[in-house]
Amino acid sequence: MRVLISELPADFEPDHLIEALEHFAPVAGFSVIRDGNPDRPVVLVKFEGTASTVSNIALRLNDHLLLGHTVKAHVLMHE
Repeated sequence: MRVLISELPADFEPDHLIEALEHFAPVAGFSVIRDGNPDRPVVLVKFEGTASTVSNIALRLNDHLLLGHTVKAHVLMHE
């Protein structure tokens, strides 16, 4: 399942974000979306695990400090 993460800094390093996310669960895939407003990128992260596990990861990530910013995280229910 995938998690949408927003409120990241515009100039974040993807490798640093993946490293931070690996503390929550193994990352199976990752894509950065800068279309629309490049100053407010969003990231789609595919985590390994069950729906319940990924939902719990999103709950833990929501309002969590990552790369100096408090991020928002939402589970994408459809693949």
